[in-house]
Amino acid sequence: MKRITLLVLFCLTAAACGDKPKSSAEYIYASSLHKNYSSYYYKGDSKMADITFYKALDAFQRMDSVCNISRLYITKYVLAEQEASSDELAKASAYSELAECVDEKLIISFLAGDSIKDTDDLEKPFSLIAEFMKTGKYSALLSYADDGNTNPDSKVRLYRLIAANLTESEPEKSCELAEKARVIDSTYGWTLGISRDLAIMIEAYGKLGRDTSVLIERKRLIDAKLAKN
Repeated sequence: MKRITLLVLFCLTAAACGDKPKSSAEYIYASSLHKNYSSYYYKGDSKMADITFYKALDAFQRMDSVCNISRLYITKYVLAEQEASSDELAKASAYSELAECVDEKLIISFLAGDSIKDTDDLEKPFSLIAEFMKTGKYSALLSYADDGNTNPDSKVRLYRLIAANLTESEPEKSCELAEKARVIDSTYGWTLGISRDLAIMIEAYGKLGRDTSVLIERKRLIDAKLAKN
């Protein structure tokens, strides 16, 4: 299996902790910043992503919402994929110890590669990802990704997770799922996401013995656009 941080999904709906109601204006504002951070990151706009991240951090700190701060750092770790830094996971862990952040602690352990006694204790889709990583069976995870209630930014990461792990065994299916992710990324202008989708497709095409020159050129153009951000 590919490195788990490569494409593991993180739900961007921040979990509430402390006494702040989810419906409060402050919570809604902080939660929207959390979600927007992901969007800016996948657009390849690192400057706006950083600004939005620290605005979200400040908003959650003002509410003493340490579980949400932990979750924010988990998001930062996950979005970085292959470039993920263990420092971000360490910060997430430190904040999770300041309150009863049960879900966050489980997620951090899972991402760190620790043994989870009962993966059913993990919130979805992490429990489904754990099953996929353990058995290689992806039908339940794919059904979750296909569900109409699953957010687009969650869908693309799940499609890539499965696709990246099928380039060797099922390259045709890998291409299909990477293309599903690419269509969504293209719709939302998530340029960095498109680059990652194309990388998977290039690898899968290679396994199928297909010409990859067009995909390579498309990725070159996308990466050139990212380099200007």
